[in-house]
Amino acid sequence: MAQVALAWLLYRAVPVIPIFGARKLTLLQDNLASFDLALFPGQIKILDGASRIDLGFPQELYAKEFPAPSATPSCATKLRPDCTFGIERPAT
Repeated sequence: MAQVALAWLLYRAVPVIPIFGARKLTLLQDNLASFDLALFPGQIKILDGASRIDLGFPQELYAKEFPAPSATPSCATKLRPDCTFGIERPAT
C-alpha cells in the first residue's frame, strides 16, 4: 500500500518529494521499491479521484459567477452622506 501511495506522488503534476519515515531497514527497502513501481494512466485517475476533497467555503463562493452590479448612484462615487442607495431612511 505504501509503495502505491509513494509511486502516485511521483506522478503528480505538482512536484512532491516524499520523506520516508522508516524505522527499520525492511521498511526503507519497501519504500524505495516504490521507485520501481509503474502506474498506468487509468490507475492514476482512480487514485486522483479517491484523494479529491471538497474544499468547501470559501472556495465554493469564489467559483460562483455573480451578476454584474446594478448602476451605482452618482452620489456613491463621491462619498456624499446624503447618498441612500435607494433605501428610504426613517424620518427623525
